Amino acid sequence: MIDRDIKKWVLTSNNVFSASEIFVCFCKATGWAKLVGRKTLGDGLGTTPVMLVLPDSGLLIRFSGGVGENPDGSINAVAGTNPDIMCIKDETPLDRCLEEIRKNDQ
Repeated sequence: MIDRDIKKWVLTSNNVFSASEIFVCFCKATGWAKLVGRKTLGDGLGTTPVMLVLPDSGLLIRFSGGVGENPDGSINAVAGTNPDIMCIKDETPLDRCLEEIRKNDQ
């Protein structure tokens, strides 16, 4: 049996986007895990990108055919996802997470 009271932590940064953004948004929306780190880049809640070849140049372009919204109504591809616990200047998400774990253990 899984203990549902076990604390879970997910580290975030500006390198999180696309498919990993979907997981971060799930964690934030459901409270499944505490997000620690920096704001993500987003762009994981929309639809599969549309790819189109321009007829005259043959140039392939790629764009989102739709956008996903954060719970606050902001566009995820623009706003990203803010963690529950933000890093302070020059602190890594891992350092911040370990500090939070230490605080909870006391």
